Amino acid sequence: MLNDKKYFDDKRDIMNRLREFLTVTFGESTVDDNLKYIASVIGKKADNDEASIRRYFVEDFFKDHKQIYQKRPIYWEFSSGKANGFKALMYLHRYDEEELAMIRANYLHPLQGKYEIQIDQLNQLLESESVTKEKKKLEREIAHVTKQLSEIKKYDVVIQHIANEKITLDLDDGVVVNYEKLQDGEKILSKYN
Repeated sequence: MLNDKKYFDDKRDIMNRLREFLTVTFGESTVDDNLKYIASVIGKKADNDEASIRRYFVEDFFKDHKQIYQKRPIYWEFSSGKANGFKALMYLHRYDEEELAMIRANYLHPLQGKYEIQIDQLNQLLESESVTKEKKKLEREIAHVTKQLSEIKKYDVVIQHIANEKITLDLDDGVVVNYEKLQDGEKILSKYN
């Protein structure tokens, strides 16, 4: 998943996958140096290297991927909308008819629960906060996460409908045909063109 914050400590989080890749490829002792280098190359402003890379994945990775693959991406980005409530990558060649049901069960629903918990925690912090500046910051964060939660609840209904269709893709039909076929008249994926 491509989230603006770390919600999971397992392979569902893109940064955990990146860390795992860097560990296997270059060794555990160089992971932080590699993250620092990647963050400097992508140039996204953030509080730290991981936040910078996370921001790149959420905002720009798919754009770059589409450009590299000449608008025929092999990774497809599921996106719930402008609030970035839910974003996830799917490798086209590993798709099967159960993919959308798996995305709902293993990614979308757990994320919804994480958002609900975060909203509760932020509300508790807001109640105990006395500094006006901090209250405003918490209020903005609550509004942001609430918007994300609302967005993925609507998205879930659409994904469920398409998951129930158990759509089969034929790789020989190409990206353009399959992209539209999987969406079944809805908008569940980021635009590829």
